[in-house]
Amino acid sequence: MNQFIDDNVLRKMAQEAGIIVCSDPSHQACKTDQNDGITYGIHNSWHDLAQVHIPAGMTLFEKMQYEHDPSLMSPATQQALEKEVQRLKSDGIRMNLGTLTQKTLASEKAQQVLKERGIAVVSLKRPYFTNDGHPREWEMLAPKKIAKPDPQSPPAARVCTIL
Repeated sequence: MNQFIDDNVLRKMAQEAGIIVCSDPSHQACKTDQNDGITYGIHNSWHDLAQVHIPAGMTLFEKMQYEHDPSLMSPATQQALEKEVQRLKSDGIRMNLGTLTQKTLASEKAQQVLKERGIAVVSLKRPYFTNDGHPREWEMLAPKKIAKPDPQSPPAARVCTIL
């Protein structure tokens, strides 16, 4: 139940930052802008929502009141929310790079190309539920933005042919 409340807070924060929160499962009605790997839409996926951060000291009561009456929140929470909304306005939401397979991410050549683009390949444990409802974790490789690409690196068109 707490995860649903947290997700609602994350969506509300994104909306306040001017990010579209897509509720259409087929994304046909979604009108997000895309520019250099940044999208101004959240599609209710774990990847999109994980990029929004709830203030550490935000209580359950504050989370439940956030959408209806934010004046009931403490000044520290209000300030932290404003800071996160401002960060979202400037950074946006990174698009999911989910087109790369685990085999590709494990290859040294792909890791080199991604590194040149400012992306590191890291090992993450992602939660999932078995068919009988038990939580498990799956260890997998995932791309993670580390820095701006080096301007001396080869152009993207030429790098794509390496992969």
